[in-house]
Amino acid sequence: MTEEKIFCPACGAEIASDDETRCPSCKLELKAADMLMPDMTRESDDLISLFKLNDLMEAQLIKTQIEDAGIPCVVSEGGMTSVLGIATPSGFSFTRIKVMVPASKAKDAITALGEYKKWSETELNRYLSMLDEM
Repeated sequence: MTEEKIFCPACGAEIASDDETRCPSCKLELKAADMLMPDMTRESDDLISLFKLNDLMEAQLIKTQIEDAGIPCVVSEGGMTSVLGIATPSGFSFTRIKVMVPASKAKDAITALGEYKKWSETELNRYLSMLDEM
């Protein structure tokens, strides 16, 4: 299993671990409450996971925003977080909740979420280019 890389949403610098609270390059606070950074993985030829979260409510909010843009979206729940129906602290999560969309609609979903989360043009373009590399 390969370890997924994490990048700063502001400058694109690689973040060493999930435990980092600030970007080593630009010093952006990474744990801000309203920060939502894609964690994209190709699940299959037809499906891309855009986010892996610990918070089921946040996943459902993201799903609603994507579906409001006319894009089909699935939230895969599993492990302890879905059994309890509540978010667990990130250090105690057993299974990440995935927000997935059809690969052909992934860019549209990211663009719609960019408007919702007020991502900068730089952030949005970087996320879109990450999809190009998949």
